[in-house]
Amino acid sequence: PGISDVRGELDGRALVELVTSDGAVHAVVVTRRRATLRRLCATAELDHEVAHLRFALVRAADAGALPSDRARSAAALGAAARRVSDLVVAPLAADLGDAPIVLVPAGALHGLPWGVLPGLRGRPVAVAPSAAAWLRAARRTRSAPAGRVALVAGPGLAGAAREVGRLAALHRGSCTLRGAAATVAATATALDGASLAHVAAHGTFRGDNPRFSSVRLADGPLLVHDLERLPAAPTTVVLSACHAAEAVVTSGEEVLGLAGALLAMGSGNVVASVAPVPDQQSVDWMVRL
Repeated sequence: PGISDVRGELDGRALVELVTSDGAVHAVVVTRRRATLRRLCATAELDHEVAHLRFALVRAADAGALPSDRARSAAALGAAARRVSDLVVAPLAADLGDAPIVLVPAGALHGLPWGVLPGLRGRPVAVAPSAAAWLRAARRTRSAPAGRVALVAGPGLAGAAREVGRLAALHRGSCTLRGAAATVAATATALDGASLAHVAAHGTFRGDNPRFSSVRLADGPLLVHDLERLPAAPTTVVLSACHAAEAVVTSGEEVLGLAGALLAMGSGNVVASVAPVPDQQSVDWMVRL
């Protein structure tokens, strides 16, 4: 696909592809009217601030019950997010306006929590492995017929069972797996070719071997390897699980992990987190989603 194909699919959105070259981070911004190249900052400076932001995000997600602890962790997260936003988003403000964003990161930026950056907060942001991958996903999502809904709750999480129970009331006739019924084999069968799949479970990311990243089910882990064996990828997937969007990015910009595997298989949309997901607090948010 060429840039004209991407422009034809944007529909009011702006695509931002981040690239690194000669020690600097650059952004290619594509809108319906033009394509622009901007130099943003030094790569080392952004890497430093991204590391601080990821640490602050995990600290905020794991903050204790005391209001003072939550306030301190939220303040640290806000400060780190502002610094990254000043480097990456602020220089593009004139190009982006208030348009929804399609982001194609580079390297470690694939694991950035884009939604917490002040310059992007409150606007739709989609993250894609490449412009071509986003284009394929957008076309598939638009043309996909309505089909089966699969809802799965893994063990050991009271919130997961409650979440799936409430979602089953919204999606009448869905395939719902809970308790002992939520096995790896049954879940794989339910996910195969589903229009919408929602999995609420413990999630594990394996940075040393991302193909062993998993969500925990009744009889063991559902691995990336199990997903890759599905005859057809689900069109839209919601992974209500810790670290489900984390990934290892190879030198060829291949994104390896749970979400990356689903996108590579052809899923049009994957909603997942790059951080810990609090069990009880996520239920209402997921039902609203």
